[in-house]
Amino acid sequence: MAMNNNTFRVLELYSGIGGMHFALQESNIPHEVVTAIDINPVANKIYSYNFPHTNLLETGIEGLTADWLDRLDFNMVLMSPPCQPFTRVGKRLDTKDSRTRSFLHFLDCLQKMKCPPSLMLLENVKGFEVSETRHLFLKTLKACNYKYQEFIFTPLQFGIPNSRSRYYLVAKKYPGKFYFDLTDELQEELPACSKQWLHHIEPSEDCGETTCLSQDKDINCLLTCKTEKEEIRDFLDYYNKYSTILHQEEFENGISYPNCKALKGFLETNQSKEYYDQFLMPEKYFSLFVILDIVCPHLRKSVCFTKRYGHYIEGAGSMIQMSTDGQSVKDAYDLKMKTQQLKNRKQWSEEEFDVVRKLKLRFFTPREIANLLCFPHTFDFPPETTLRQKYRVLGNSLNVHVVAVLIKLLNQDSNLML
Repeated sequence: MAMNNNTFRVLELYSGIGGMHFALQESNIPHEVVTAIDINPVANKIYSYNFPHTNLLETGIEGLTADWLDRLDFNMVLMSPPCQPFTRVGKRLDTKDSRTRSFLHFLDCLQKMKCPPSLMLLENVKGFEVSETRHLFLKTLKACNYKYQEFIFTPLQFGIPNSRSRYYLVAKKYPGKFYFDLTDELQEELPACSKQWLHHIEPSEDCGETTCLSQDKDINCLLTCKTEKEEIRDFLDYYNKYSTILHQEEFENGISYPNCKALKGFLETNQSKEYYDQFLMPEKYFSLFVILDIVCPHLRKSVCFTKRYGHYIEGAGSMIQMSTDGQSVKDAYDLKMKTQQLKNRKQWSEEEFDVVRKLKLRFFTPREIANLLCFPHTFDFPPETTLRQKYRVLGNSLNVHVVAVLIKLLNQDSNLML
């Protein structure tokens, strides 16, 4: 295999908006993406906008052949196959879902290649680990003489305040070896050698109590503001007492992650009031606030953002509360308790609507979700991309930092194989 200065030649399958490519950049390993492949035209426009010099093919993977893959001369493959056949909100048709065919075709090609890649990384939704597709994947890896390790990780473990549990697999072809102990069991703890790369982790003592959550008692400022320290402390006293019913607990599967950064570090700043106003939650959704995950900038957790976010409310992602008025939090707490007891979300008075209105709830902006997914500040959308398209592709994307750490883990002493 032809190599140049120990540079990895990478094939990016299901390339989407470039999450894997950005993870490669963050990992700092020497690399060249020889080809990226995706069939989604909206995602491809965003990918090309950010990586204009990468060879991007808008085609189905079912059309690839082993000979064509061999001619690409790549030694690393990164891929995130369609998750819909395995997600909990789908029908879980698994191998019977037409969207699985392309991945199964790639597995067939892999077995026929004369020079299969030395390194492999796959990301998918939690649920893939119990699928027949995963069983066929592992069977193929064993037949092709790969060693591998499976993981389930959430970004919360990496210091990122977003719950997004995903399945990951890293594989090396013999004679490559890993520098941590492999097990047939699916792991939920990071290998000790990878913890040196977790630069988002911070001391839990940083409670963020001086964080200013509003500007001129409005919606915009998210910067540290010592002059309002007493006001914010009073607000947090209210918030900590009454907000537990408004947002999900700081736990994930019974585990607390106190070393996550606060959400405020991922939010946009210095935007105009008019800019934020476009993300305010429409009043037609106010009665649904009882089923929402409502967070404020000092918290260290948000729920997973899905492709439905922005135009769908239930189960699509967290809403952010921009009011710093403690009484409004208590009133919202009382209203939610009352609504749950009466099981009434349809016959509200104007006074009840005003309780929700005072919370100043808004959607996270696309840039803020991209920040939580650890896309770099250089990432951007083509001007013609609609708001709905932005939310949709971000909901289908991956966490860049998590993948970057796994690429580093995969790369340990891999230069011995080049």
